[in-house]
Amino acid sequence: DLLSQYQSFFQNTLNDITLESLEFFAYQISKATNLFIVGVGLTKPIAEYMSKRLYQINKPSMYIYESHMLDLLP
Repeated sequence: DLLSQYQSFFQNTLNDITLESLEFFAYQISKATNLFIVGVGLTKPIAEYMSKRLYQINKPSMYIYESHMLDLLP
């Protein structure tokens, strides 16, 4: 059923996250001059939330939530 598929997906995804991968992405974000966060469909609120959180720590970013805008990204 759909619920068990989602539970399995998230459990597998969380098991794959390591401290090293989190540190790598945090470092990349801290060094980036431009941050574009893409969230289409169900991930749109996550992209918006992430963009607002980054802004709170003085790391401006832009979130894109329309699929046709992806073609305009650098």
